[in-house]
Amino acid sequence: RAPASILSITPVFIIWLAALALDEWVKKANQIKVFGSAFKWTSVLFLMLAAIIFLLAIFSFDFSHFFDYEILNRGGDLELLKEDRMKWVIIDTCRMLIYGLIFLLSLILFQQKQISKIVLISSFGLLAFSDFWVIGKRYLVSNDFVEKPETEIIPREVDLEILEDNDLFYRVHDLTNPNPFNVAQPSFFHSMVGGYHAAGLRRYQDVIDMYLKKRDQHLLNLLNTKYVIRSGKDGQDYVERNPSAIGNAWLVDTITYVSSNRRELESLGENHDFRTAIVHEEFSEDIEELKLTGLGDVELTSYSPNILEYQFTSSSQQFVVFSDIWYGPGKGWQAFINGRQVPILRANYIF
Repeated sequence: RAPASILSITPVFIIWLAALALDEWVKKANQIKVFGSAFKWTSVLFLMLAAIIFLLAIFSFDFSHFFDYEILNRGGDLELLKEDRMKWVIIDTCRMLIYGLIFLLSLILFQQKQISKIVLISSFGLLAFSDFWVIGKRYLVSNDFVEKPETEIIPREVDLEILEDNDLFYRVHDLTNPNPFNVAQPSFFHSMVGGYHAAGLRRYQDVIDMYLKKRDQHLLNLLNTKYVIRSGKDGQDYVERNPSAIGNAWLVDTITYVSSNRRELESLGENHDFRTAIVHEEFSEDIEELKLTGLGDVELTSYSPNILEYQFTSSSQQFVVFSDIWYGPGKGWQAFINGRQVPILRANYIF
């Protein structure tokens, strides 16, 4: 989900290289000069690294962090925290030095046939396990194991007010949070324009960045945003009904073709007539013979997250746009008319 996540692979390769080095040492112990230049320089570099980290911890690092202001805002003692950070760096450096010396001593004893291969590998395994145990206990102790708590999400008054609406489906936009696209709790009660998911849809994210973050009213209407939750000047949240919400589906009388995805996205900000659909020219062959009038009626009659049923009435074939996200050709939704599957085309970049 983030480029920095690739760093989690680094320890795997470090352990792999260490295992390969240990394997070589075991296989060629008789050929290795324990007190040769390569071994000496490796030992010296290890000791120098430990010394550098130790000195930097005492004299150079300020042990501050970008988010320390949050601790100050909660009344925390920042200086005490910095002292604690420095203490753990020194402790870990000393532990690294001790473990390293034990590793080096074990290698020397094995090369001189003072210990067996089984003892060597067992000692390394024991040291590694103890290191994992010591670090792990910092983050997970016995008191952390508790019975699963019963979590209850309590609706706000504005949530209860919206839930009185018995319409089958509509969306809500919550502007009480500075970033409504990075909060998930309101989605517990409503189908949100915003919300949060670590793996967002690319096309929908494009619309968020280009329009919804700017509170573009036309896009909110197309998404059937029936209610908007706002914060009043008195600090109380209130519900604002959007009378311009188009609905779950609508008929169009005009189709404007564009030649690229970029133009399709940009055209959403240029065309504010929901009766005009913006369609990529890749779909033109499927609809070019339609004689659109925009006359007819389409109504949602049954709703569940994965099955939507509509009743459509018209005297001729028409082009219907649904206020549901288009996932791609052959992906996501499937459409059926009177039990016969029909293709789904894309309009307005995301529908």
